[in-house]
Amino acid sequence: MAKGKGARQNLKRLAEAASSSAAAASASAQEKPTPTVADLLERTRPRPQRPDPVPPALSAFALYQEHRDRAFRTAQNQSVPGPAPPPGWGWRPRHMRRSAELSEETIRKARGTRSPPSLQKLCCKFIGSSPFHLKLYAKDLPSLPFYHKQDILLHLSTSVRVTNAQLALFRDPELRSIHISASAVSLDSLAAIFPDPVVDLLEEDAEDDDDEFPGQHVGTTVAVQQAQMGAPCVEEWEELADDDDDEQVRGSPYLHTVDVSFARGIPALPFARLLCRTLPLLASLNISGCFSTADGPAALGVLSRNLSSLRRLEVSFSPWITNAVVNGIAWETRWKQLRVLVLEVCPALGVERCIREMRERRPTLEVIA
Repeated sequence: MAKGKGARQNLKRLAEAASSSAAAASASAQEKPTPTVADLLERTRPRPQRPDPVPPALSAFALYQEHRDRAFRTAQNQSVPGPAPPPGWGWRPRHMRRSAELSEETIRKARGTRSPPSLQKLCCKFIGSSPFHLKLYAKDLPSLPFYHKQDILLHLSTSVRVTNAQLALFRDPELRSIHISASAVSLDSLAAIFPDPVVDLLEEDAEDDDDEFPGQHVGTTVAVQQAQMGAPCVEEWEELADDDDDEQVRGSPYLHTVDVSFARGIPALPFARLLCRTLPLLASLNISGCFSTADGPAALGVLSRNLSSLRRLEVSFSPWITNAVVNGIAWETRWKQLRVLVLEVCPALGVERCIREMRERRPTLEVIA
């Protein structure tokens, strides 16, 4: 009887506990609000997995790398106030060290042109790379602008010896420069691509040229003769370009640079006289490796007396250039606008003596020898 009474008491206690827990659960369910759609989506969203524990050494190295990268970014953006630290403080990457220590001009020369060449320049280089390409596109040359013709002629002169027929293809009244280094052209071809004679030579340079240019007085310019006859005086190249009386295409009156270095078959004195008559305002001339010992000094004297606007002259690789030839030029009165004189690889020239004497006579002239 005692055991049955104890069992009934236990069952009673269990029923009371279950009823109390059910009442508590119902009460909590009534207090908790209904979950929203956002709550349900948040509960179903996948949770990121925890990374594996990182060893202390790797964690410290990662912190060091992050700190160093942050310092480099700050230094590169120059967001730190105050003056820059000395070059010896701290380590910097190679690209930052180059950009900080080297000038922009040095980096540009080392890397070359930043932007790639244009398609037009590549086409000009292709046309001037061989005589076959030039012949293939010869019919299209007249329609090209003058600067493309200049580029093609420059590339052609570096690949082959320019001939008279090839030079005739580049005749253009707008040309600014002619580069025919190591060419095989004649004086007549140069006269055809140069403009008409503008001035006459000085008396001492035109002894045997009366038959060549009849009707012109020695020592006077064509412009002065026109002024005496009532015609307007021509003083600038632009005025010559506006004269359209000649229907035949002549050379360019805008030429300021001529390079005939190492050309074959060009006589010195006739070329010098032609150059002085047609291009008295020439600014740059390269006659390196041209002329012989017999007529080279005389041609240089003709150029010095007539090309008063010349600013750069190159006479390198010339065995006839000596100290006596250089000193024979009246530097006090001739070539007053000349700024650069290149006399490299002249075996008969005393370089140190020449530079010393030129510094005394023309301090503003840069002699490269």
